[in-house]
Amino acid sequence: MEAKKEMGFFEKLAGIFISPRETFEALDRKPTWLIPFLIVVAVVLVMTMLTRDISMQDMLARFEASDMPQEQIDRIVEQSQGPGRYFQMIGVPVFMIAVWCLFAGILLFTGNTLLGGKSTFKKMLSMVSWSSLIGVVSAAVHTALIVTKGTTQGVTTSLALLLADPEPGAKPSFLFRLLSKFDVFTIWEMVLWAIGTSVLYRFSMKKSAGMVAALWVLWVIISVSLGGLFQFGM
Repeated sequence: MEAKKEMGFFEKLAGIFISPRETFEALDRKPTWLIPFLIVVAVVLVMTMLTRDISMQDMLARFEASDMPQEQIDRIVEQSQGPGRYFQMIGVPVFMIAVWCLFAGILLFTGNTLLGGKSTFKKMLSMVSWSSLIGVVSAAVHTALIVTKGTTQGVTTSLALLLADPEPGAKPSFLFRLLSKFDVFTIWEMVLWAIGTSVLYRFSMKKSAGMVAALWVLWVIISVSLGGLFQFGM
């Protein structure tokens, strides 16, 4: 049997969008995660810098609307303009790889232990990292909308668009938090997870989709119930 030709980086980069199954088959043979990790981190840092002033302006408006003492607001502003902002940027890659490892671990436990499949942590991490390139598109769209509107208020690609945006300082309603989880890019990424786990575990697409959907629903229930305490983007 003739061995399949390995996909290069740019083939995988294009493939994750236009031929994900073939891309995951290549990752099954040779799992990698570092390059997509560096791409996503770089994009997140750039987008954060581009929207930093707008986000700060909106944050201050929320603080003022919540009757926070002016001294406390001034202290937050001072900290955000000092060296602390660089520590926040350093925290981005650390936080991101921690979250990816968490997701990979959950998928591995569910597939291996609960569903009787057989795969490895490296393959799961590879699948999660390459699927996360969808987040690059999401970040670009959100950044463009924020810069164009001059505010983060009302900027969403989720079903929360159907509702009025909460007033500054007001806690989002349960329905708003729920609809915000139905984001087009998140759903796209979950579809990739379903395809990826199907390839890596040799599961049927139905079984793989059921596994990913169940985990996503569980996450939505936890996230919405806790009032958006955890904001991993999923």
